[in-house]
Amino acid sequence: VNDKSAKVLRLSKDLNYNQYTSTSSSTASTATPPSSSSMYRPCQILSVPLLQRFMDPPEIIDLSKDFIESLFHQAIPFIPPSRIKSWSSFNRLTQSVYTGTLMPDYRRVHPRFGMHYSVEIKPKAGYITQSPLVHPLHRAKFRHTRFRILQNLAMAGKMSKGWLSNDTTLTEISTYDPIQLFSGNVLQSLQQLMRHPQNNLKIWVGTQMTVGPHMPADPQPPHYDAIIEAVAIIDEKEQIFQNLLLYQKTDLLDADGAVLVYQRLVNLLGGDAQRAETLIDETSPHWHPHSNSHSLLPDDAKTLLAFIESFSPHGLDTPQLDEAFRKGVHLVGLLTKQSCISLLQMWLFSLAMCDVSLIIALHPHDQEEEEEEDI
Repeated sequence: VNDKSAKVLRLSKDLNYNQYTSTSSSTASTATPPSSSSMYRPCQILSVPLLQRFMDPPEIIDLSKDFIESLFHQAIPFIPPSRIKSWSSFNRLTQSVYTGTLMPDYRRVHPRFGMHYSVEIKPKAGYITQSPLVHPLHRAKFRHTRFRILQNLAMAGKMSKGWLSNDTTLTEISTYDPIQLFSGNVLQSLQQLMRHPQNNLKIWVGTQMTVGPHMPADPQPPHYDAIIEAVAIIDEKEQIFQNLLLYQKTDLLDADGAVLVYQRLVNLLGGDAQRAETLIDETSPHWHPHSNSHSLLPDDAKTLLAFIESFSPHGLDTPQLDEAFRKGVHLVGLLTKQSCISLLQMWLFSLAMCDVSLIIALHPHDQEEEEEEDI
């Protein structure tokens, strides 16, 4: 690999899915993917103008089967047991060449800057669902964020967190509230994350992680207050979290609604789940993630979305909520194949926007040594 030391290699967990054919035999070389390949369609969908200037396009490379197998065996000890199963495709590679992506390693900035800090934030979903398609047994979603629900499930031992050590359960619920972060209270939210960083806040000094999972911050750490204040100032200017929230709210279905729509699509395809997933991946989107308009969607999809947008669970009793759920299920049952595909693409897009990591690299500025034009 030539000059890749300041890059991070990303691989799909299922390498045997949607790989394009390459004639290259090199261990790792720059490649240009065919524009029609569905493997890259998510990159086209994720064209988000409000955030585009903060996103670095990935460099696509070819990787040999031998290289990936060697890398996987070296990485096994560092993969949490709860996530080993999802990497099972690495044990059954069938092609000679696969593709991966290289992204900048933001922990490694230009050496002339000397000491530098990198802050990674995983903000999670910044909204509470209002969908009438939420299952009657899951209506806690109307009162709590997804983050808080998952925290309580992990605390109760009902689910595991991949970043926890082996045989370790969550011992304390985070006080972090994504809604507070996305509503503009960035500094207070980051202070909450400093108290409970878990996997949602990481700070590196150079390439050494000093805040993160299993590493609670020192009560009086040097520079940390200044670091999180700088991040808050950056967001106040750039409105990163507010713009990200606009894309997260592409989700109108909720996961429960997405399940219903997916089941409808599979039924329309005669029970062929594999065909359904292929269509979701490969069909050109009939919607724009940066637009609130659903004008390109079929009428049946517009009808369902209009019903969802007009619904609010607040102040409704159980019979009223049940009736709204039944009406929503009825409208899902009227969806065409194209409507199902578009609605599921919108939900998946939102899901991706709820699972992003934001990395901000900072370095101290010495006004005596730096000219203003170098800032």
